[in-house]
Amino acid sequence: MENKKEEINENIEKDNKKIPFFRKFWYSIGRIGQYEKLNKEGLVASLKYFFGLVAILAFILAIIYSVVQVKMSNEVIQYLNDNLPEITFKNNQLSLDNDDATIIDNEDMADKLGNAIVINPLIDENEAVKNYSNLATDKHNCIVFLSEEFIIITSKYNSENSDENTDLNNVEGITISKYSDVSSRYISDTDSEYHKEAVIAVLQNSNSYYYYIAENFIVCYIKLFIEYFIYITIISILIWIVVKLLGKKKNIKWEFKETATNVIYASTLSIVFSVIYFIVNYFTKFSIPIYDVISILLIFVYVYILLIKSKKKKIE
Repeated sequence: MENKKEEINENIEKDNKKIPFFRKFWYSIGRIGQYEKLNKEGLVASLKYFFGLVAILAFILAIIYSVVQVKMSNEVIQYLNDNLPEITFKNNQLSLDNDDATIIDNEDMADKLGNAIVINPLIDENEAVKNYSNLATDKHNCIVFLSEEFIIITSKYNSENSDENTDLNNVEGITISKYSDVSSRYISDTDSEYHKEAVIAVLQNSNSYYYYIAENFIVCYIKLFIEYFIYITIISILIWIVVKLLGKKKNIKWEFKETATNVIYASTLSIVFSVIYFIVNYFTKFSIPIYDVISILLIFVYVYILLIKSKKKKIE
């Protein structure tokens, strides 16, 4: 009798023992038969697993993106160092050491910068828009640095909507900003004189792995979390309604908490698929038009298998 009691107590302890995170990960993808064990830990435990899974995968994405971005930034900084003219910035005014405009419109570099760049403090707003609006494309904008302001021209700009007398501040695709309005955010002493070396130094100091990783982690986590939280919520409600309506006939009974818990674990492979897809798309630009459909379908496949197993167990 005592041996049986000890055996029962050992079994209870085993049942109550929490399943480690990475074992849950393995069970979720490759051991559907273990979902019953996962379900015993409840909805709260499954939500903690979901938060942890999204955090780990978002961090992996953030590191990959950051390494590439820092490398790209170094290339951009080196290019600017080699191609930017000698400039002087003082009292919120920009000037060149020569009278030649500098245009950085190399397609590859403009894409990396996110903008084609023109430095020409010798012309006014209307001339700048007229001469350089063609450098704005669907892939990147064009920024024109003038004497006391800079203009951002996007592909939305249409030259037919303006002429020499048009107020460019009211034209779609044109944004004009005074140096005096933005310089205080980046320069502590606007009375001092700054040259090209100062611009390069600012760019180098801001090119930090830690900054990129933190920024990318937040973006990736929010994207994955929102996307899959919506998927899980909608699918859980749909499955629960279907089971409620057809469960008696099919001999299946799932409460909402059990349904949501199963859907969370069933979403594991789908989340991993999304991360792999993001990485491949980032490096190769390869895209799958039905990516969202595949992500949702993967969850439904796991849930469908679970429903069949649940039905067989009830019959047995």
